[in-house]
Amino acid sequence: MCRRLKGVSFTGCTSLRDLSALSLAPHLEEIDARLSGVRDVSQLGNCAALVEAQFTGTSELEDLSGLAGSPFLKKISACYSGVRTLGKLRNCPNLSIVYLTHCAAISDLSPMAGAPALVALYAESSSISSAAGLNLCSRLETVSFNDCMQLTDLSALAGAQSLRYVNIRYSGVESIAGLNLCPQLEEFSAEGCRNLTSLSALAGSPSLRRISAPNSGVRHLERLWFCSVLDELCLSFCDSLTDFSGVAGAPSLRALNANSTGADTLGALHRCPLLEILDVQWCERLKSLHSLKGAPNLRKLYARGSGVESIEALEYLPKLQEADFRGCRSLKRTEQTHFDLTVLHRHFRRRRK
Repeated sequence: MCRRLKGVSFTGCTSLRDLSALSLAPHLEEIDARLSGVRDVSQLGNCAALVEAQFTGTSELEDLSGLAGSPFLKKISACYSGVRTLGKLRNCPNLSIVYLTHCAAISDLSPMAGAPALVALYAESSSISSAAGLNLCSRLETVSFNDCMQLTDLSALAGAQSLRYVNIRYSGVESIAGLNLCPQLEEFSAEGCRNLTSLSALAGSPSLRRISAPNSGVRHLERLWFCSVLDELCLSFCDSLTDFSGVAGAPSLRALNANSTGADTLGALHRCPLLEILDVQWCERLKSLHSLKGAPNLRKLYARGSGVESIEALEYLPKLQEADFRGCRSLKRTEQTHFDLTVLHRHFRRRRK
């Protein structure tokens, strides 16, 4: 055994089963066993200098507990593997990134609870049903649980002190209670979460800047105006969402995408002082833009294919530069067009004559 060995690659070595011989390499920093036949990593915890271990596509590897306690291990990649057991990976004092994407056999993340250096955990398309204990990971910034249909509740993340990004697209999540207690949360992504009906649990999030929940089951936005730095809200194709009064007065909201929703009223969006971009295209139930009158900074209004019956409100939007009403069948034919700033001014001058 070469005692100075720092890196080994066994990519594609399908006949390789056991890595125990590497436990005698005191300076080994990186192991690459992607798409190999490795089954046993039980002795790798003895590799005192190990920094990175890659097992992506290693379908016969089921247990990572042999890595527990590795003093310098920072990154584990085991996507598309057979991993189902993590052992006590929380005992790796420097472990910061773990990839478990498409590990269909893994259902329990509790061995990661309280991991002191964990920054990012990716477990997309796995069988996890709980995030229990992850709020105890003091440095955790990113969790990604996209396509985890057995995961229904995120309340276990409540109060996670460093959490910044939560991705649960196309998951089974129904409850996000307590996420507003995550003081650093900046971005929440829940596209395609049809079981998620309310975003009210995000109300008051002090650092939340972006919410993306298109094609979800969201129908309630209560008190999102209480998110003081919320900049962007995307709710396109939320067909159960009819009312936007919950964001009226949001002090920092700049862009709202409500394309193809069930909106029949815009609430009091004119009270959003920084709102610049509003997309209500294909909102067929939306008849009036009256509540937009006086919106101080609205610059772009997209209402193509909507049910809007009048564009009178546009005359009371002092910063408006662009508006699109093509395909709005309830409007006069001359108003079913894409307006830029010059055309808007010309249109309203003609109306006043």
